[in-house]
Amino acid sequence: MTNHPITYSTIIGRLEEHGIGHRTLTLDDGSLLLVSQRGARIYGPFRGASAESENWVPAVFADPDAFARFIDSGHWNIGGERLWIGPEIQYMIPDRTDYWGTYVMQPAMDPGVHTLAGSGGTCALTLHAELDTFTLASGQVDLDLEISVHLAAHPLRFVSTYADELRHIAYAGYTQRVHMTQGHGSDAVSESWNLVQVRSGGQVIVPATPRVEVTDYYEPVGDLLTQIPGAVITSITGAQRYKLGFKAPHVNGRAGYVRMDDDGQGALLIRNVGNDPSSVYTEEPDAVPGTSGDSIHIYNDDGGLGGFGEVESRGRTIAGDTGRRSSEDEFTSWWFFGTASELRLIGEHMLGVDIFAVAPSDTRTV
Repeated sequence: MTNHPITYSTIIGRLEEHGIGHRTLTLDDGSLLLVSQRGARIYGPFRGASAESENWVPAVFADPDAFARFIDSGHWNIGGERLWIGPEIQYMIPDRTDYWGTYVMQPAMDPGVHTLAGSGGTCALTLHAELDTFTLASGQVDLDLEISVHLAAHPLRFVSTYADELRHIAYAGYTQRVHMTQGHGSDAVSESWNLVQVRSGGQVIVPATPRVEVTDYYEPVGDLLTQIPGAVITSITGAQRYKLGFKAPHVNGRAGYVRMDDDGQGALLIRNVGNDPSSVYTEEPDAVPGTSGDSIHIYNDDGGLGGFGEVESRGRTIAGDTGRRSSEDEFTSWWFFGTASELRLIGEHMLGVDIFAVAPSDTRTV
């Protein structure tokens, strides 16, 4: 949290100052969801016009001049939830032996040139991108994306205890549906890559099998990771960089992020995606060529980019030897708000474990 809270109204003001198109969706509990044309970002939910975003936004939104400079710089890290194209090692890394020294964000991907439309409870974006490839392939890939954002019904509404135990817990949810088509000019692989940036100070819960295989992509995660029966829990500190990958056969397509405030209220984000162990998940660590198969990734920033975390999900790969040139993936975010006991109950239903098995007060920082 910044010294100057970045509210829904603040973000709307910054976008309008720069002529950036946007749409607002109203979710089940009255929360607001803001979709920005620049970079196809999703901000929120906001529990009112004067509330802060539940997902992470950079501090530059609080200062008109700083925001203007940031927009002019073309930097990608404008917060919220975003949709990139993977694998990163192919589209962003010209030299895997100099990963950070050669890292490039192609403007055709982000911010891209999106159209924005929609009515009622749906928002739609489209993008045509011509992207260069590196490392795993060479040449150019032509991609067309159709992105829709719409409300998601309460996932527990048919559970027998819904009316008595669950209905009163505040809920706001939405789905991002992505249809991606690759032209016939290249056989380089591509996959939709959805990333939700979250505020630090909480923990990610990834339900997993006892034999879960976790890949370290950057610096070792160390004791920020804990395995419990039925899940892996990782601390989001915003102060120590790591990136983890989880093999598709060992996870079920869900991941949670819980963060409690000092007043005993908190937010639980549960992500639901179409995890498919028969599909090809093509991301690779820079130092270990050929290591792939991770459908879920978790990133913890070291503060250099703003001190946030990311819950990342991969769609089904197209082209290559997959036999398909198009895909349709859904990335759903279910947000719940309440006390620790209320969120624990939701976690038991949706994730199958105690989300506070590693208590937030025990979350390790550096």
